[in-house]
Amino acid sequence: MTVRVGSTLREEGGIVYEAQDQRPHPDFSFETVNFDVGVVILKETIMYGPTVQPIKLVDKNQEPHHGEMLETTGWGYTSVSPLKIVSNWLSGTAKSF
Repeated sequence: MTVRVGSTLREEGGIVYEAQDQRPHPDFSFETVNFDVGVVILKETIMYGPTVQPIKLVDKNQEPHHGEMLETTGWGYTSVSPLKIVSNWLSGTAKSF
């Protein structure tokens, strides 16, 4: 597995880092795509720059409140249909929790 940083394109630009390990959420379901989150441990430390910056995560003991807006980004599937369409452009969305 590799991780691309510093680009909004899935297959070009930015810098690609190799993963050392990946840990999907233990409740992830391919059928429903629920709990589609995980942790990727990289072999190298990411170098920050103008197009590569860390994201802010919630504090350890903080939980989102009902109705709070959350942002997600990714190149993942844009459909849960059998076609499994994957976007070439980084996309984002804001959703109410």
